[in-house]
Amino acid sequence: MHIKNAFFYALFFLSGALSTFTPAIFSMEQPESSTSEKTAALTPLELLRSGEKYYFGQNLEYTKAREFFEQAANQKTDPCVNVLARLYLGEMYYYSLGVKEDHLKALDYFEQVEAQTIEPGAKALARRYLGQIYYLSKHITVDYLKAHTYFLQATEHPKAQADAQQYLGLMYYFGQGVAIDYSKAREYFEMAANQTKKPKIQARAQYYLGLIYNLGQSVAVDNVKAREYFQQAAKQKKEPQAKKQAQEHLGPMNYLCQGITPTNDPTDAMNATIDPQECFICADGGELVGLPCANNHGPVIHSACLKTFLEQDMPCPMCRGKLYKISESENKK
Repeated sequence: MHIKNAFFYALFFLSGALSTFTPAIFSMEQPESSTSEKTAALTPLELLRSGEKYYFGQNLEYTKAREFFEQAANQKTDPCVNVLARLYLGEMYYYSLGVKEDHLKALDYFEQVEAQTIEPGAKALARRYLGQIYYLSKHITVDYLKAHTYFLQATEHPKAQADAQQYLGLMYYFGQGVAIDYSKAREYFEMAANQTKKPKIQARAQYYLGLIYNLGQSVAVDNVKAREYFQQAAKQKKEPQAKKQAQEHLGPMNYLCQGITPTNDPTDAMNATIDPQECFICADGGELVGLPCANNHGPVIHSACLKTFLEQDMPCPMCRGKLYKISESENKK
C-alpha cells in the first residue's frame, strides 16, 4: 500500500547512515544555474528529500518525484539512499503513481531492494510487495509458492508484518499454493486482527475469523465469538467490502438469534452484544426504531430492515415473539 509518512522513512531507513542535509549556498554574483546543474549539485540525500517533497507533499507531482528518485537510485555513493529510492520507484510503478502501471518494472525494483542486506526494513517491505505481485498481479503468472515464501519472510519484520499475515491467512483459508489449513489461517488472521494501526487489514481478518467461528472451521462453532468478530468488522469504515460482508452475515445471525440469548426483557436485550447506535440487523448507523412486539425492544432497527421482517411475517429477531404491523401494535397499547 502507498507509504504515507516520509518522516518515518527518513528516520527508519536512514538513521545514523546519512549525512546532514545542507542546502546549497550561492553568492549574490553567481548567475542562476540551470535545473540540471542544480540537480547535479545535490547530494544523494538531497535528491531523495526533493523527491519525497513531491511524493508526499500537499501538491503531489509524481513526475518530478520520479526524476529525483531515479537520480538518487542511480548514484553509488550512498547505498542507503539508493535502496530507499528504488523502493519508492517500485511503489510508483506498482500503484501507477505518475506512470503507467507496470508490475514488471515494479518487480525489478523490489527484487533489487530485496537483494540488499543493509536495510532490513526496506528488504521486508520489498518482500511483501513481491508476495503481492506473485499473488495478485495481472501482469505476470500467478505463483502462489513464491508468494507464500515472500510473505513468510516478510512476517519477520514489523514494518511488513500485518499485510503478510493477512495474505498468509487467506492462502491457508482457500488453499492457495498450500493445503487448506483453517487452524493456520485462524492463527494468521488472529495476528492480523491485532494490528490496530492497520484498520483495513484488521477488518478483513476480523471478517474471516467471524466465518471460521460461525462455520466451525477447525474449531467448535462459537457464534458468540463469530458475532463479536463480525460486529468489529462491520464497524470499520475504511474497509467497505469487509464491512458489507460482515453485515450480510450479521443479518441472518440476528434473525436466528445466533450468539445471543432470546429474552423477554427489553433491558436485557440491549446488552453488550448490541450497539444502541447501530441497526441490530445490518449493523449500520442511522435513525433507528423499535421492534413492534409485545416487549417493544428498541430503538434497535432501521425502518427498512423492519419492513423486510414485517413483509415476510418473521418473528421478532430478539425475543422470537410475534411482530405486529404498526396499526396492530398501536391497538395493543
